[in-house]
Amino acid sequence: MKTVTLVLTAPNGHAVHGVPVDFAGELFSGKEKPQTSVSGVDGTGNFLAIVSDEMKKPTTVQLLKRDGEGFVAAGSVKLPAGDDEVDLEAVGLDRGNGTVYVTGSHCATRKVEDGVLGEVKGKKSREQFFRFKLAADGTAGAVEGPKTLTPALDAHPVLGPFRAVASKENGIDIEGLAIKDGHLHFGFRGPVLRGAWVPVLSCTWDAPTESQVRYIRLGGRGIRDLTAVNGGFLILAGPVGDGDSTYRIYFWDGTDHLRLGENGPVPELLGEFSNLGAAKPEGLAVLKTEGRTYDVLLLCDGLAKGGPTRWSITRP
Repeated sequence: MKTVTLVLTAPNGHAVHGVPVDFAGELFSGKEKPQTSVSGVDGTGNFLAIVSDEMKKPTTVQLLKRDGEGFVAAGSVKLPAGDDEVDLEAVGLDRGNGTVYVTGSHCATRKVEDGVLGEVKGKKSREQFFRFKLAADGTAGAVEGPKTLTPALDAHPVLGPFRAVASKENGIDIEGLAIKDGHLHFGFRGPVLRGAWVPVLSCTWDAPTESQVRYIRLGGRGIRDLTAVNGGFLILAGPVGDGDSTYRIYFWDGTDHLRLGENGPVPELLGEFSNLGAAKPEGLAVLKTEGRTYDVLLLCDGLAKGGPTRWSITRP
């Protein structure tokens, strides 16, 4: 498989180049397609947790341990997710207590076969999220869950109608998850609403139906991943469907920008990727923070083992 040299261009025109990171060992128990279908990542200290949206039974979370400047496969965690596809799309880590959360997309899909558009179909198996504790030595505790956001989505006056729409046609599609102040923040690749507003749903593990939805604008893009940092979140943004919109990284302060009106604030653009080739940025994790500089790890769908690269990004 060909390698890709991504470039991140900051708003001031300065080009930032990523440094390849080695992921040693076999990922996802030797399954061929998940080797190039990494969809989410998060980590802390010496460990990473990554997921793939192409996993079949058994559905697992891959753990990696730091090894010098890279990481090595260090076991996996099996989820009690049933026999059907879960479509795992995101990982979020509570750095306060070492709890790892993973979520399915909660999406519906439509297939195209022999030149014919099929029906929109949902799967209960995709409407699940789980958690487990990760000890300082990398030992994983018992998996809790599944839980679901389905009741909260169905009851929401804006998001509810999008439950019957296929994900690549601007339907519900969760692809980001970050943990901050005891709350889970689910970022939506779709829908992107009128005015380019993108929802982020926040709730606690114990009360997923008692949720709050905030809205932000990402230039018509949806959320591909988000991760918590001091004062807010970093967002990896990209196209909703199969369009050719660019991929960007933003800083968001965590507030509901819609409440402040059309002329209110927008997330702070930190950079735009180019020279993507076959790469589709899907996972973003913060490895280290120094003031307003973030040392981040980027994973991409379509590249071997996610094509892991390390980037240093500074907020102006």
